[in-house]
Amino acid sequence: MAHLMMEMIRASLAVTNQFVGNFTLLQVRAYEHFQKLFKDNPFLKIIPFDDPEEPKAKRYHFNNHPKPGNDLRLTDLRLALDAMNTKDVVFDPYKEARENRQYLRSHNVAFYNGPLFHPKGYVMADPRRVMRKLGYKQLPYYMTSSTEKYQLDLFVSMASSTRLRVEYDPSPEPTHWRDRELRRLVDATNWELVNNGDEAEPTYIANYL
Repeated sequence: MAHLMMEMIRASLAVTNQFVGNFTLLQVRAYEHFQKLFKDNPFLKIIPFDDPEEPKAKRYHFNNHPKPGNDLRLTDLRLALDAMNTKDVVFDPYKEARENRQYLRSHNVAFYNGPLFHPKGYVMADPRRVMRKLGYKQLPYYMTSSTEKYQLDLFVSMASSTRLRVEYDPSPEPTHWRDRELRRLVDATNWELVNNGDEAEPTYIANYL
């Protein structure tokens, strides 16, 4: 997952022409959020199941393999994307799992705030960015401050069309990931549970943009 996240960051650069990683994770994310695109796809069979313990990827099965070089299929997909609007996007595919509080079974992972390492570096895991997924009202970042966190080092971080460097203070070490103690978890005691569809603080979007 960490490697895939880093590859997605690299993919935003203008000169990037390759993308590698665990595509199953990326595909399932697309299937969950853009269900309309794949509803009548002849290559994809969707198998519904009710067991919350089963991985979401198991509900998607390919009937056969698409032929490579099928430019028409890619064109059709792009046209379908252009025709979509906000009503066609599933913004909260994890609502059922969230209401069942499934994340509590892996509390020390879901609320972990720190680096996720891969062979070429790390990405930062911060549950405050996905509060709604965990069943809490999404707040602007400045309203979720905690005494145990990593600050983005703006003096060292930089971005250009060919390079992206993101650094944090303190500088993450592998021991931070191995040491998943309570002090490494975000303090969610003051977070507000989602009620009546009120899933975000009114100023969240403006602050995010």
